Amino acid sequence: MINELLKTLDETPLEDDVFFRITECVKRTDDELELSLDIVYQYQTDVIQTWKLTCKDVHDHKISFCYFESIEEYDEHILLWRYNQPDFELYFSSIPNDIEALIGKLYREHIDITKQWIPFGSLFNEKVNWLLEQGNGLLATGPEQIINVYNRALQEQGVRSSIIAKGQQQTNNYKVLLLEDSFIIAKEFEAQMIK
Repeated sequence: MINELLKTLDETPLEDDVFFRITECVKRTDDELELSLDIVYQYQTDVIQTWKLTCKDVHDHKISFCYFESIEEYDEHILLWRYNQPDFELYFSSIPNDIEALIGKLYREHIDITKQWIPFGSLFNEKVNWLLEQGNGLLATGPEQIINVYNRALQEQGVRSSIIAKGQQQTNNYKVLLLEDSFIIAKEFEAQMIK
């Protein structure tokens, strides 16, 4: 479990200027990643410890090969909304008064709720401007929290809208491992100290 790594780090007397760096990321199978992780002191090349992280049943990831200061595992996080919660569809049935203002409002609201973890536009139907000009259609599909924010933005612009549940409550039990700007969404994380 990843808890072994976190526990070891808590119990190891390391100085404040310790950083992590991913030195290798290998896709072992379609749904398994293996990372090599070094622990180093800032401004030094000597490696204090090296760990192998195995991530099983991987659904999504973004890896940056840079130094970072923290490793955190979460059962609940914005990144997990799309995997552990049901999707909802947002339909609209009137033309907005000001399409550009509406898209700006949707952008601001999206950034506020997702903290930039989910890219703006990733939940929208294609060609949003054109679709809004048509006056009806499926605008977006995604987690309830985000769809509710989009719905409120539509209604504030005088657009008629409705939300429909797309499916059942998901019980995927995904977790997210945050390595500052990098992340891995998977069901299981294992850590093994190499040196």
